[in-house]
Amino acid sequence: MIDLSSYDYLGFRHNPVIITRVKEALDQFGLASEPKLIEEAVVNLSEFFRVDHVVLYASLGCAYLSLIQSILDEGDGIISDQGNRSEIDAILRLGRLTTYSYQHNNIQSLKEGIEVSHPRLILSEGVFIRFGDVVQLPELVALTRGGGPHLLIDNSHAIGVLGRDGRGVIDHFNLHGDIDFQLGSLSYALGAPVAYIGGKDLPLSSDPLPAAVVVAVKAGIEILTRDSTPIRSLWEKGRYFREGLIQLGFDLGGSETPIISISIGEERKAERFGERLTQEGILVNIIDDRVQLIVTAVHEKDELNQALDAFEKVGKELAVI
Repeated sequence: MIDLSSYDYLGFRHNPVIITRVKEALDQFGLASEPKLIEEAVVNLSEFFRVDHVVLYASLGCAYLSLIQSILDEGDGIISDQGNRSEIDAILRLGRLTTYSYQHNNIQSLKEGIEVSHPRLILSEGVFIRFGDVVQLPELVALTRGGGPHLLIDNSHAIGVLGRDGRGVIDHFNLHGDIDFQLGSLSYALGAPVAYIGGKDLPLSSDPLPAAVVVAVKAGIEILTRDSTPIRSLWEKGRYFREGLIQLGFDLGGSETPIISISIGEERKAERFGERLTQEGILVNIIDDRVQLIVTAVHEKDELNQALDAFEKVGKELAVI
């Protein structure tokens, strides 16, 4: 099977250097936490993301709820991009927050929503996994200046993909210091089941994470900052596959990253498309009426060509192309 469903963008979940470091940490610390390692990782990540303060959590949900509860009061509202992934919507429901939404990546819709709802916080993904496109971050920043709402960017699927050394969407637009808060999961880029919050004067404390997990974060950051090969490979292979799909006649919408989202038009047909691809030996994700796939840095050219052949076969069979 050729797996195009994994968010392991750089292949770090199986990186031999990271695995060796994790094994050494397990031998030394077992599953226990080591405060000194957490402090070192916090410093590493603060420098990497160029923020004043970083806090680490065992899960992204905990990071979201801790941050929101610390910066919002009862009755405060959040306005969220309708294109944000469903996980974010579920977390906001858990927080029992007053939420509003605006049309996906539509700045005029956001302006109108702010005028009506007067939210305290704007929430958007940096890279939208539903569509593979990038947030219009400079325009969002402009709306928060002069006493506007705070801005929270979910950097999860931009880390390892955008910015210098894969530092994410804020670095991509060189808007350090203009974003109130950022957070994200490090599991996609670094392979470590850790979430972070970055910002100024955060009244929060890091979770007592296992030393082996923290070591994985530190090792991943070291690799990213000294070797650009994984990110370069990610983009080269992503462009190759995207161009192949476009030549075949697939509608990729606004996808502009190695996360590729193909519009099928109908949810049932999208499900059938995914089923047929599985039968052809290709794993993808189905999100509503779209087929979503991720080309990673570790896919081989032969695998991508085989996958393109399968997409052509199924696309013609189901009258998508």
